[in-house]
This record gives sequence, C-alpha cells and structure tokens, in this order.
Amino acid sequence: MCEFPQHAPGEKRRAVKSIERWLDCHAGAMVSATFAETKSAARGSERIIEQSFDATASVPLPSDPLPWSDALTASGRGETLANITRMTIPHLRILDTDGSVDAQMLRDAAPWASTSEMDLRDLGPALRLWSRRKTIDIARARLAQAGDLRPSVSFLGSGDFHHLAVLLIERVREPLSVLHIDNHPDWVKLAPRWHCGSWINRVLELPNVQRVVTVGPCSDDLVDPARKGGNLAALDAGRLVLFPWQHAPSRVRRRIQDGRGHEWRNGALHWRNLAERQLLEACGMVVAALPETAVWITIDKDVLPEDEALTNWDQGRMPLAAVLETIRAVAAARRVIGADVCGEYSPPAHANWFKRIEARMDQPRRRSNADALTANSRTDSALAAALFEACNRSTLQ
Repeated sequence: MCEFPQHAPGEKRRAVKSIERWLDCHAGAMVSATFAETKSAARGSERIIEQSFDATASVPLPSDPLPWSDALTASGRGETLANITRMTIPHLRILDTDGSVDAQMLRDAAPWASTSEMDLRDLGPALRLWSRRKTIDIARARLAQAGDLRPSVSFLGSGDFHHLAVLLIERVREPLSVLHIDNHPDWVKLAPRWHCGSWINRVLELPNVQRVVTVGPCSDDLVDPARKGGNLAALDAGRLVLFPWQHAPSRVRRRIQDGRGHEWRNGALHWRNLAERQLLEACGMVVAALPETAVWITIDKDVLPEDEALTNWDQGRMPLAAVLETIRAVAAARRVIGADVCGEYSPPAHANWFKRIEARMDQPRRRSNADALTANSRTDSALAAALFEACNRSTLQ
C-alpha cells in the first residue's frame, strides 16, 4: 500500500486543469458509454495514485494492470471526473540540495498532478560530489517519509548530486532499464561508492535493472578508460551500452565484446557516435538498445553545450533539440515510469577540504551571470515539459 497526502487547494486546481487538458486531447476515446473499450490506453493503471482530491487515500498497486472499467468498479465511485483524476498524471518533485532550482518555473512548465519540495540543503555540503553512507541513509529515509508519488519527474540541483538518482531508481520494483543522458559516463570504479562519478555502478547492482544506456558523452573520461577506472566489464557484458555524441576511438588493454554503441578494432573501442548520424537514425539506435521494459530517464544538463546550459562541470555538445527528440522517441516506444534531472549551476559548498581539492582538480572555474541563468531556466522548462509528456504518454499506452 502507498500512502498519499491530501492535496492543497492550489494542487487540486492544477490537477483538475491537467485533467481538462487531457479530456480535450482524448475526447474521442471517451465517446463510448463504457470505459472498457479503452483498455489499450490503460496499461499504466496499476500505478493509480489516488481515489479523489478530497481525502487521504490508501490505494493498492496491483501486480496486473487494471483496465479503466475494472478500476472504476474497484474504486466504488461512479463520478467520471473523480476516477479520471486517479490516472497517473506525472508529479513534480524537487529535491532542494543547493537552492539552484527555480521551483515556480518548473511548476508552470506542465500541468502536473501535484508538486512536492524536499529541503535537503542541510545535507547539501555532505551530499555534494560524494557522500558517506550515513548521509545517504538520512536522505533515503526522508524520501521514504515523503511518500512515493509515481510517476514523477524530479529535479536534483547541481550535477554534483547526480548520485541521488539511485535513491529514486531503487524505489522501482518492476524490471526496468535506465536511459542516462550525460556528458560523462559516471562509471568510475575507483571512486567512493556514493559519488557523482560512479553512481551508475550502484544502479547496475540493482537486481531489477536490466541495462543502462548512456547517451551523449564527449568528455575525456573515454580517453584510456581502463586507466581511469571505467567499468569496461559492464560494457563487455552488455549490461551497459554507451553512445557518445562525438568521441574519438578509446584505447583499451584487452578485447571488449562488440556492443550496440561500439566496435572493438585494433586495440580500441570505435564508438557509434550519434552526431555522425541523422537524428532519426540516432534516436532509433538508442531505442533499440533499450530492452522492452519500463524505462527511467536520468539527465545531467552538462551533456548540453554552454550556450544552452550553465553547469558546474565540463560540458558536451549534444544539442537540446537532440535531447528532447531522444526523450520523445523513447516515450513513443517504451513505457517511461519516471525521470530525474540535474546539472544546475550553484556555487560549490563542500563539507571538507578533500572535496574542495577534488572539485578544483576536476571542475572548470565558472561564475554565473544573468544570461546563463536565463538559459538554464529555458532549458529546465523544456526538459520538464518533455519529461511530463513522456511519463503521461506512457501511462496511456
């Protein structure tokens, strides 16, 4: 059972507006006198989140999808509007780690069913860059206390907090794959276990994660990756697929099995760079690499060029338009059950001098300015809208 809190009046109004928009777009499916004819659009109804907006509800999440007609019977309510609101319209979750997320702008980006904000700024310096298990456990406990609103789109703050994505992904119980869009593979085995540069390895340890598909790297992490601690074993086993946006062949010390994103030849991994292909073909390659299971999308905005985002890290060259088209292509072919976004810029605040030294070694020195922050807001708004549509579309497949 999942417990869901009461909705504030403003959240109720936003959710009702989202339902009205949904009805405008899908009125044809409602012409039938019974919901039974729309079973094909109800594949996500096992994630029903609430019975109404008027009271706290405990809603069972059955193992098999319920068609709308059965959901109506199970709920014991006949009001069309009240039952349609029980559909899994995506929620917006903000994990405020560093004060960098423009919450109001994100609320306005899409007709969310509801929004929630969790203040983690007291943990921010200890979580930033890497974290001890004790601090991770505190953050995990706070997420558990807040309830599990699914599907959700979460914003995490700076890319220094990307490892918090594991705390969201680990809450999923069904088989899934992870689409990871980032300028860095985040696969370093030599880093601490809870590190923004190694967290993909934690995801690969989750028993229900079938594959991680990383899209967009242009960084030097792919230069001599074995020496830098890259998880080539996962690449070799096919648990990890990597599509750089643009990168030269990577020298490796042993043969790696060919994969969807690379070919081993003459002692090097020759990448199937997405930038060298038409966008439609590139998106098709990414979709084909994802098993036909549920998909979680995780994005670090450092994948984008500097004219489209300002982050704390070195940035790539994958255009925002290509990121958005990739999201749409995946949502059209797979069921997207949640997403998270990081890569805001915030002045570094670290808990100890070890972190300060690591940040000075690894991160470019940058300062924010009004134009860059405005570009960040535009990019966040576009990503929020695309991810809302991806999750919302998937619940109707």
